[in-house]
Amino acid sequence: MTRKREAVTNRARELSGQSRRRFSRATRRAADLIVSQYPRTLGVVVNGSVGRGEPLPYSDVDIMVVTKGGRTPGWFSYFDGGIHIAIGFETLREFKAPMGGREFFWIRGGARSAKVLHDPHGILDKVIHEKRMAKATPRVVENIAWHAYRDIIEYVGKLRNGWLLGDEYLTRYAARIVAERAQEVVLALNDISPPSENAVWHQVLKARKRPQHFTMDYPISLGIKGKTSTRRVFMSAMRLAGETAELIRSRFSVIAKNKRFMALMKVSLKDSGLE
Repeated sequence: MTRKREAVTNRARELSGQSRRRFSRATRRAADLIVSQYPRTLGVVVNGSVGRGEPLPYSDVDIMVVTKGGRTPGWFSYFDGGIHIAIGFETLREFKAPMGGREFFWIRGGARSAKVLHDPHGILDKVIHEKRMAKATPRVVENIAWHAYRDIIEYVGKLRNGWLLGDEYLTRYAARIVAERAQEVVLALNDISPPSENAVWHQVLKARKRPQHFTMDYPISLGIKGKTSTRRVFMSAMRLAGETAELIRSRFSVIAKNKRFMALMKVSLKDSGLE
């Protein structure tokens, strides 16, 4: 490690320690404020980087307040010593809602990084533990793959139209959607629960089950790796779409339970616009 790099690393560690202390105090003040002002509060949870104990100097504090029921207050935010505090509300019924659909892995990831700040009856701890330990059912994984497959077909059409018209915005926008759907498939097939949107791309790039050229095409299509050439973005997104579709078909073309999904996969990749 060079001296310059070592100095940067040491400075980052110093800032991280300072941030944890600042954010811990601000978070505690927010929890105390909520409990004192909202008598129907059952519990308070902090999510995101603060929940994981990894705030950086410009992070914010994401707090969820769980109430006993009835009408919940509106979400609001404020600043505490330069730290942005965002506070949302859910009823206990909403907080306990079954996990499913396209958000399953994100919800589980959020639960794994959540930290309980106030829970006098132990209700939130139990619900969060159940979410952390939840297993994705075959139906959840199949539904994620089906929606991704369908959207990839739709946005490949937009991608090709954008390229045909020389519309750089449409081309790049469609490429980004293709990359996001490929990301969803990789999360589902590898049982990955991202702790935040900031970390997801690190996780999916290391996944075992992924499209062949995913490491190359996903960052370009998503816009993580900037390219001035729209042609390069177009080509990467087209290949990513085709390889993701092939990955989905290899997994579900025989075992899928959804008849509409099966019918969609019976159409060749060429006729679907994916070749």
